[in-house]
Amino acid sequence: MITNYSLKGTYQVVSNHRLEASFYGDPAKGENGPQRANTALRGQNTAAFSEIEYGGHQQVVKYDGIFGAGWLLEASVARAKNKI
Repeated sequence: MITNYSLKGTYQVVSNHRLEASFYGDPAKGENGPQRANTALRGQNTAAFSEIEYGGHQQVVKYDGIFGAGWLLEASVARAKNKI
């Protein structure tokens, strides 16, 4: 089962300052089966079967700001958590 999601928001604080945030991911889970062991398919029962989880979650926050006539600041912070 795969559950994909995404969300993006932008907030214009004032005319020269903007904040953006994005959240997205694709976590998934495989049902009990012969995913990992080479001998699982040759077994007499399902004792060697296993579940498998994979996918990830990502987040990013970005700031853009204009300070006076000659200064622009762009900053971002990102995080990713993946499972394979």
